[in-house]
Amino acid sequence: MNKIKSILILFGLFLVGILNAQENGYKIELKIEGLNNGDTIYLANYFGKKLYYADTAYSKGTKVLFEGDSLKGGKYAVVLPGVKFFEIIIAENEIILETDANNFIEKMKIKVSAENTIFYDYVHFLSDKRNSIKPFESQLKDFEGSPEEKEVLIHKLKAVNLEVEAEQNRIVTEYPNYLVAKYIYMSMPIIVPEAPKDANGVIIDSLYQRHYYVSHFFDHFDFSDDRIVRDAIFETKLDEFFTKVVYPLADSINVQFDRLISRTNGKDDIFKFIVHYAASMFEREKVMGMDAVFVHTVEEYYMTDRAFWADSATTASMIERAMKLKPTLIGQRAPYLNLFDTSGTKRISLYDVKADYTILYFWDSGCGHCKKTTPVLLELSHNFKDKGVIVYAVGTELENEEWKKYIIEHQLDFINVSDTPESPDYFRTIYDIYSTPRIFILDKNKKIIAKQLTVEQIGDFIEFEIKKGNK
Repeated sequence: MNKIKSILILFGLFLVGILNAQENGYKIELKIEGLNNGDTIYLANYFGKKLYYADTAYSKGTKVLFEGDSLKGGKYAVVLPGVKFFEIIIAENEIILETDANNFIEKMKIKVSAENTIFYDYVHFLSDKRNSIKPFESQLKDFEGSPEEKEVLIHKLKAVNLEVEAEQNRIVTEYPNYLVAKYIYMSMPIIVPEAPKDANGVIIDSLYQRHYYVSHFFDHFDFSDDRIVRDAIFETKLDEFFTKVVYPLADSINVQFDRLISRTNGKDDIFKFIVHYAASMFEREKVMGMDAVFVHTVEEYYMTDRAFWADSATTASMIERAMKLKPTLIGQRAPYLNLFDTSGTKRISLYDVKADYTILYFWDSGCGHCKKTTPVLLELSHNFKDKGVIVYAVGTELENEEWKKYIIEHQLDFINVSDTPESPDYFRTIYDIYSTPRIFILDKNKKIIAKQLTVEQIGDFIEFEIKKGNK
């Protein structure tokens, strides 16, 4: 149903109610022209953006029958040979429809199902509107007319968008309890009111609209209806909120996740999806410091036995991972290190290093990435020496002859330390050294203020911190 997807994306809908099919069984009768007798047809349900197989049937000529005792309501895909599929809404006990394997949308006829009648009427409406704007888009692509003529075309495009918005509002208003209406409503943007003004017309709170948008972003979601999670729009909206709306700070994101989760009943698929989403999205931080969201999620929901879907092995694995990450979260004091210098006889404590900024550098002389990073870091340390920056470089090899040789040959005047085979240290575990190089930036109190920066980013970061401290 790729054509449907392109239409829905155009209008920002991502659409990828009355009876609970899971309580009373289900019967879905399909007549699909173009099938071969004995074709395997799958019924797959959405859970967020992903599809999971829910049932299998075999065609008898052009007819397909799915039936059973239990099936959760939501949006489903009917998957045909050749990985072609079309979508249906399952919110009633019986669905009867006809279509053609070579043209699902235009040939779709709903015989029994109020939900799917509304759904496909809406899809056909969108298809018509998409076709109506193609000439305008084509003219605008290489437009060479006057500004006035261009404005006319833009006005026509906006008029079509207004028609789409009007149709969305009609469906949501006339069928508030229908699942298809709930999916459409979830896709519709929140209308943000004007900021309040004083008697002189001056805005009282310049952040009012942003705060309103954040607070009301999920107002169109019916968290009492577990079926809303079984549509791609649910995860799409989570992505938008947590990557584009919320400030990219772990503390802010944790607060918003907890608020969102508090709107669920703590026992349904919506709760399960949001908690799992938070854990999986932030386990390996793509943005610096976001691993704190993973740790918070594990501590709040997995360590308190609220993750009812996770077996003991999964829970144990999640907790183990969170506990590995926790000691080196941004804001924590760097775990204690007291390692040998290159002589193997004298220990140098990280906490004894007197510096405004300490670059804690874990590296391996045989590591290809380290061979590229180390010379750049050496030059950077020389450039920043007068600005209170020192590199505490930890060799991770244990067998140290090659490490010592590399230090001498490349004149590495860092604070060079390592453990030894006779006195191995725990730092590889507590600092989660799963690969090298691994870099942390510490302030004068040895609190972690940055990590996993590229060596090219370190200079800019320290310059920014110095300027910030001088203000």
